[in-house]
Amino acid sequence: MIDPTPGNLLFPLGTSHADIVSKTHKALEKVRPTNLTDKDDVKAITQLKNGGLTIELIMKALSNWLRSPEGRTALMNELSIPANLREPTLGLVIQYLPTNLPIECQDFLDLVAKENQLNRKHFSTICWIKPPH
Repeated sequence: MIDPTPGNLLFPLGTSHADIVSKTHKALEKVRPTNLTDKDDVKAITQLKNGGLTIELIMKALSNWLRSPEGRTALMNELSIPANLREPTLGLVIQYLPTNLPIECQDFLDLVAKENQLNRKHFSTICWIKPPH
């Protein structure tokens, strides 16, 4: 996920989605390490309401490299945009969750992530929507 820095835009107003996708693809092609093939390409690019981008990649190798300090710096320099590359977080709502479950316990979050095949680091917090009575 690429978020614009406060008060800035990733791309000028009026830039078409096709142009944004094209520029992002070109930047990824330029910074991609030579040991990664074209299979390590973009599946989808979604423009967010805050002006940010979510980039879905086909292969995990490119994603892992972009998360590294070297990959992060290379992409941001190539795009020449005021932005932050960050991990997405998930908003998860579970209906009918018994109030006797220890949601404050880190082990509970680990269990929820494991049972739903989700990455634990994408959960930042957990809380009750309506406090138990």
